[in-house]
Amino acid sequence: MPKKDKPAAAYRLSGQADRQASEEPLEAIGSVSNLTQSPWLGHKALLLVGLLIVTSFVLIACAKTTAVSEEVDWTAQQLADKLAAGDAFRLIDVREPDEYMAGHILGAELMPLGRLTEYLDQLKPDEVIAVICRSGNRSQQAVRLLKQHGYTRVHNVTGGMSAWRGPVEIRSGQ
Repeated sequence: MPKKDKPAAAYRLSGQADRQASEEPLEAIGSVSNLTQSPWLGHKALLLVGLLIVTSFVLIACAKTTAVSEEVDWTAQQLADKLAAGDAFRLIDVREPDEYMAGHILGAELMPLGRLTEYLDQLKPDEVIAVICRSGNRSQQAVRLLKQHGYTRVHNVTGGMSAWRGPVEIRSGQ
């Protein structure tokens, strides 16, 4: 007879007629009755389900973050195409005033990198912002700074004004 403190499915009788029946541990781990009776496997299953749920939430959060941040650089040609199409966005030039005066894209707003935080109240965190400089280095720093302040739809114009082939506005020193 099986022991009373152990589940019956965990043991089998030897079935020897000439001796008293003895109990041997069931060796077939794959049997359905053995799996359902094991508290260890029940805990493992719960842990696995919990891990799958947590992983799902992490993947969903990452997907949402990626979709919101739109971390895509624009080339000078893409910027020209968006301007020609009349797409709505702010174009921020983070060069110094003398560089800006020497030639900038029509409609670009001067906000030098060194003083960019002074202009944050003029920008909306949810608007699309393109940032340009001479070569793309300062504008990349500006993009990082804006993202640290909660601006999510910010794009660096790679190559900057050096790659720009469109018209520029030149202002004389005032």
